[in-house]
Amino acid sequence: MEQLIKLGKQIANRREQLRLTQLDIAAIASISDATVRFIEKGKPGVSIANWLKVAGIVGLDLSLTTKKMSDEMRRNKTIDANPKDD
Repeated sequence: MEQLIKLGKQIANRREQLRLTQLDIAAIASISDATVRFIEKGKPGVSIANWLKVAGIVGLDLSLTTKKMSDEMRRNKTIDANPKDD
């Protein structure tokens, strides 16, 4: 949640640097100005698609990457392929 708040602030700061209003962003992204407000406040209920749209409009790259599981974690992870019913 804290990360969304930070990201929302970055988006708001960048929007202000570009001298765009929340209404401007909403119109460009074809979303409501309330959605833009929620994004800038870091609210978790906004779809990732809308986060990506707004970030792209203000020039922020939100590359989605996955963390690789370390070899040690893989070795220690046990998966029971045949769980027993008790």
